Amino acid sequence: WGDLFFSVSIYPRKVTMKVVVVLVLALATVAFAQVKYCCTNDQWHSDVFFHSDIRNVTFFEVLYYDFMNHQVAAHQRGDFNRRDVIDVKRVDKYVDGQRVLYTIDRKGHCTYQKMTTPIRQWCTPEQFMRQYTYIMGGTLQVRTFFFRDQNTPPGDEDDVTVAVNDCIPISGAILEHHDRLAIDAEIEYYNYADGIEDDSVFDVPDDCTLTRAPSKNQKRH
Repeated sequence: WGDLFFSVSIYPRKVTMKVVVVLVLALATVAFAQVKYCCTNDQWHSDVFFHSDIRNVTFFEVLYYDFMNHQVAAHQRGDFNRRDVIDVKRVDKYVDGQRVLYTIDRKGHCTYQKMTTPIRQWCTPEQFMRQYTYIMGGTLQVRTFFFRDQNTPPGDEDDVTVAVNDCIPISGAILEHHDRLAIDAEIEYYNYADGIEDDSVFDVPDDCTLTRAPSKNQKRH
C-alpha cells in the first residue's frame, strides 16, 4: 500500500471542511482585514486524525516535523476500506544531498524512493480567496484560509485553520504524504508540541530496497 501515502512537505490539498467551518463561523467573530500567510515553527510534533468517507479511510498518525534539518517522519495506524489495517512508518529526509522517502512496514521491511523536488516549509497558502479570524473554544484565536489551487476540484474550495499567534495547525491542512486520500477529508491535529525530543524517529534500517520512481502525482511536491 505504498501508493496510499506520499512524501511529506506542507501544502494543503483538496481538503473540504465545509460543514465544520460553517458551524464554527456561525458563532465566530469575523475579521475582514486580509492578512498574510504564516509558517509553523521549524520543529514540532503532533497527533493527527484523518477520515474520508469517500475513500473509506480512517487513521491516526504521530507526525514529527523538522524543517531545521529537512526531515519528516510519520507513524500511521488505522484502516483502509474498513479491511486493511495500516501500520507503517514513513521517513522523508536527505541522504548525501538526495531527498529520499522511506517506508517501513509493520514487519520491518523497508523500501525507499528518490524524490525529485525539495522538502518545503509548512505554511498556509500564499494566495487565498478570503480568510476569517475568530475565537475557538472560548479563548483561542484562530484563522481559516479558503483557497483554490491547481488540484482543487471544479466548484470546490479548500481550507486550512491555524492558531493566529504561532500558526499551529488545527484542522484542514493536509500533508502531501496523504495527498491521494485528500478528497472530502477531515484532518485534525491534537497534542501539538514544539521540538523533537527523540531524533531516532528519523532513523531507518540499513537494508532498504529501491522502489519505482515517483509517479506523476508525487512530482507535484
